[in-house]
Parts: sequence; C-alpha cells; structure tokens
Amino acid sequence: MREVTPDRRTVIERLAKSRLFKHLSEQQIERIANRADFLHYERGERIIDEHSVDDSLYVILNGNVSVHVKRDERDVYITTLGPADIFGESGVFVNLQRTASVYSTDGTTLLRIRRASFMTALADDPRAGMKILLVMVYSLLRKLREVNVELAFERASEADQESVDLLVEQMMPSDAREMLE
Repeated sequence: MREVTPDRRTVIERLAKSRLFKHLSEQQIERIANRADFLHYERGERIIDEHSVDDSLYVILNGNVSVHVKRDERDVYITTLGPADIFGESGVFVNLQRTASVYSTDGTTLLRIRRASFMTALADDPRAGMKILLVMVYSLLRKLREVNVELAFERASEADQESVDLLVEQMMPSDAREMLE
C-alpha cells in the first residue's frame, strides 16, 4: 500500500458516482475529499484484515476488491466490489472487529476517511452529513437484510433426514407413495 495524490477533478467525478456522495454538490464532495487519504493497493494486497479494528470508511476510486471471511480455517469468497462501491462504513461508528477481510484484486485506488475526519466533515456541513448518514443507514440495512436471508437459507439447509422424508411424503401423491413401497 502506498499513498497517492490523484487528480482532484477525477476524484470528484468518481466520488459523485458513488452511492454515498451522489446527492452532494461538487463543493461538498471536495470538502470531504480534502479530509481523506488516497491509497493504492497492488493485486493481492490486504486492505482490511478480518477481526482487526479499523475506524475507516473506504470508497473504491478504481480497480476492484474481493471480500472474504474465514470459515473452518478456509478463506470463503463473499463478493467483489468495484469503482464507486463503499465498504467498511461501520468502522466510522463503532470500534468493533471487522467481519471480513478485503483484498485488492488488481491495482486498486481507494479514498479512505477516518472516523475523526468523517465526523468533522459531518459537523462542518450538517446538510451534507444528513444525506451521507441516510445513505449509510440504507447501505447497512441492505447488508443486514442480505445476511438475514443467507442465515435463513443456511438454517433451512440444516434439515435432518426425517424432515426431508416427511416433506417428500407430504408432497408426493398417495398412489405414487404406494408404488414406491
């Protein structure tokens, strides 16, 4: 990882395409960008380590990242994120361990804004802050919903053989069951 100084015009244009910043004016985006760091990661470099504590929010300016979690000592792929996507947003609110590892899948440039800078930006421009916070709440709720659906699917797949047999009996017509017996 290395710090970079991207072209400001390009940064503003790319951030304006991000769900997080698309409702802000160029001046509002620029004020936030002025409080951020710009980092470049090479292919395969770890950006976030699962279980680490990090107070930063990230926006992908270019490139892609892949998100993984550890399960039974294996890295399990979750998703790929690309330009204008955000990740790590919960880090600006709480000091909890990260729930996944994030890796650069190619040369990836990110905007990183730390909690203190983020909170100062929100306080300096409450109107922009409200817009950003509403988008973040929506994003976090969407992620929670996805996790709930996945959890429900996982629990449903843990059915025992008796449950499967009962389900088959209930769905199969009685004359077909008699032929199998």
